[in-house]
Amino acid sequence: MALTKLIDFELNYPLVAANEESGGTTHHAAATLEIDLTRRLDLDLSFTWDRIANPQADSSGLVPKNSDYRLNLSLGVKF
Repeated sequence: MALTKLIDFELNYPLVAANEESGGTTHHAAATLEIDLTRRLDLDLSFTWDRIANPQADSSGLVPKNSDYRLNLSLGVKF
């Protein structure tokens, strides 16, 4: 979706339902701002949220947190 002539916004949110042994419901949300700084230079800012309702323990018995968050910054050059 174009917010302005130079800025686009994209939102993606899939939800997967599974049984409890597989972790239950899984969420993945990603929001991205794509900004055209100049004719040749682009800046992308992305925020990602991943969540699993019932994370399973690894081989050492450690159970991970339910949610993970990431913030990504990328700079692109067009040739």
